[in-house]
Amino acid sequence: MAHSREKSLCCGAGGGGIALETRVSTELSKRRLKEAVDTGASVVLTACTYCFRMLEDANKVVKTNLRVMDLVEFLDSVMGD
Repeated sequence: MAHSREKSLCCGAGGGGIALETRVSTELSKRRLKEAVDTGASVVLTACTYCFRMLEDANKVVKTNLRVMDLVEFLDSVMGD
């Protein structure tokens, strides 16, 4: 993604953004989702429950083909029975 590692951006939930649901937090989550889409990925994984919620909510608004998954959910899906 364009913003990663030392240049990473918040998903919008940090600093209480998840509780406040401000325009700024909503725009941040949409921006992060767009960065994920721009990579060509079909799935974005996160181990953070806040990121999961923010990206899921953004995906409902933006309506991408990207699937937002929790890391544990993803591991379960690839490990099988």
